[in-house]
Amino acid sequence: HTVSLALLDPRSPQTPTALGTAVLQPNGVAEFPGIQIQEPLDGYRFYAELGQVVATSEPFEVLPGAATSYVITVLPERVIAGEPWSFQFELRDEYGFLVTTNSHSTFQTDLRQGSLSFNYSVRAQRGIVTFNIPSYTKAEELVFDVLRAGEVVVANLRVLVEPAAVHHL
Repeated sequence: HTVSLALLDPRSPQTPTALGTAVLQPNGVAEFPGIQIQEPLDGYRFYAELGQVVATSEPFEVLPGAATSYVITVLPERVIAGEPWSFQFELRDEYGFLVTTNSHSTFQTDLRQGSLSFNYSVRAQRGIVTFNIPSYTKAEELVFDVLRAGEVVVANLRVLVEPAAVHHL
């Protein structure tokens, strides 16, 4: 006997996606090696058919994989000396999905070019890392890396700190 297996996506549960077929073994087991579900989502179900017998699994969640890339989403080219600014990046898995399960990771800045203190540390929040810089008071170009557990994950970020405007009374 042949067992057919399909995936039910919670966004379109009436349209199963075929995953493959397997021969039912004498012990009642049908194996489907190599199945991959690449999109993280909660509520997937498996749907299996063996002749007139149909079975649907309980809903399950597919989580993103480990972070394999760090995508800059906010990085100003220029900021004004003495004013707050921020930069941000996202943790993405090998398929490009946001890694929301990695909130325990801590990231630090490592200044490579610049003369004032620039040591900041933040945690990822649902796959997004935001550094809020209260101010940098010297007009100069900053070049810095972002580290995680001592290893560079985002390199050579550049921000030009411009002098504040002179105000006359």
